[in-house]
Amino acid sequence: MKKKNNLQIYEVLPEVERRYLANYGKHFNRQLCDEAVRMMRRENGEGKLVRVASLSKEQVENLLSTYGITLENNVLYDHVYVANMIHADMRGSSIEDDLHHARAIKDFIDDADQEDGYLFDRWRADMCGKGVVIDWEEMIG
Repeated sequence: MKKKNNLQIYEVLPEVERRYLANYGKHFNRQLCDEAVRMMRRENGEGKLVRVASLSKEQVENLLSTYGITLENNVLYDHVYVANMIHADMRGSSIEDDLHHARAIKDFIDDADQEDGYLFDRWRADMCGKGVVIDWEEMIG
């Protein structure tokens, strides 16, 4: 398959967002992960979106450790973002238990055919599509 141009080359980023990227790359630092997780919702069975209890970095790392799962390509808090995304969107349906949750985290983080930073790019595109403005200054800390 022929590699295509990344359309982001045409995008003009605010200076503060460029500073975030210069410091952390296309990855979630603690502040950005916390903010992304705070925005996650799940349908409660009555058609209402509700906030889901979040998983801490320690909880995620304990989950992975319990099942002997080592992440090869994790950067910063990407694994925490993914664990919470899975928890909010898939837990109780396609992800039935802790073992499968841990395996799914590895599948996302160590996906061999994805470019570095693809999780960040997908999240950012989702936020842009929803019209959510990110306070990058606050995310730099």
